[in-house]
Amino acid sequence: MTSENKNIFRRVTDKVYGGLPMGWPVVILYAVGTALLTTAFLLIPIFENTSFYRVGVTFEAWVFFAVIIMANCKKPLESALKTFVFFLISQPLIYLLQVPFSQMGWGLFMYYRYWFMWTLLTFPMAFVGWYIKKRNWLSLLILLPVVGFLTFTYADAFLFAAKHFPYMLITALFCLLQVVVYLYTFTGKWLQRALGFFVPLAAVLAFALFTPQLELYTNVLLPGSPPISSAATVVNGNEDVALVTVGDNGTGFTMLNVEAHQYGSTDVQVTDGDKHYNFTLEIYEDDTGHSQTRVIVPNENISLETVLPLPDNRKLSDKATLVSDNEKVGKATISKTGDKSSVRIQSSKLGDALLTFTDGGKDYYYTLYVCDDGYGKPTARLEAIPMN
Repeated sequence: MTSENKNIFRRVTDKVYGGLPMGWPVVILYAVGTALLTTAFLLIPIFENTSFYRVGVTFEAWVFFAVIIMANCKKPLESALKTFVFFLISQPLIYLLQVPFSQMGWGLFMYYRYWFMWTLLTFPMAFVGWYIKKRNWLSLLILLPVVGFLTFTYADAFLFAAKHFPYMLITALFCLLQVVVYLYTFTGKWLQRALGFFVPLAAVLAFALFTPQLELYTNVLLPGSPPISSAATVVNGNEDVALVTVGDNGTGFTMLNVEAHQYGSTDVQVTDGDKHYNFTLEIYEDDTGHSQTRVIVPNENISLETVLPLPDNRKLSDKATLVSDNEKVGKATISKTGDKSSVRIQSSKLGDALLTFTDGGKDYYYTLYVCDDGYGKPTARLEAIPMN
């Protein structure tokens, strides 16, 4: 890079990180503008599973926005106040703008608690962060956690892009550019810049070498959700792939807790009294690079025909109709014996299905579960879905 180019680059960084007006009207407009942009990235389908969608989920873009504010303030207290207000406006506004388009409605704000905690932390962080403007060893010390986070993100994103090109490529380049620009702008010596670049990178590489390739915590249900008690025990064939335990997790169903450490499969047997449930648990990466689990049972394809009474003893008229959303699990028809209503089930696969009864202009919903009975045979049960 020639001396002239260096001067041009320095003039640009001096303007962006110290030469922009940052009065209160600018901060407020800045907050509203970033909120509108982020909401667009979250709502417009074309941005789903892209680096742009991450603006509304992860921190790297918000580090970029915050550093611009801090660098253009005159005093550390001003930096703290304006950064805090920026986040106090932008984050809830992102959720508010999504409410009309979300099935959760106002319930979407349950996720704001996480961002609100970080909003509170922006005040002390921006107060200390203002001192990066000193361009000395203190600046480097303050920058290191930020540079470390960005280094971890760009390294992980580059690896992801190598396997799933071009996913995450923009995130990788964006974070790498931030690291380079911050070290160039806020440090005064090449030794500081070299240490700031290579020390976090070495730490990230060391971390990658000595940690598992995967850390996935999730819950799974066996097909058809067999009624397993919390006293059930688990025998896991390959604990290097995943640890599997039993727990209800407050869902009303006994679920299998999965702690996966690498991709692969493991044979699992759940024993509940004299009942045994055998299956294979697969941990895999889908086409977009997300870790997924899949339960495979040896006798998933079955042949079952049975008649089940409605669990709430509901009496249906002769004009009632029934629709199943999964006819492989439950091809269902209404059966009546005297004044009692029941359902005739024909099933060719373990799993669950939603049954919708319509009678007299009203809809009634039931879940059909077709599962292994623990003795190697299929069984079925109906559960009514409470109506509000």
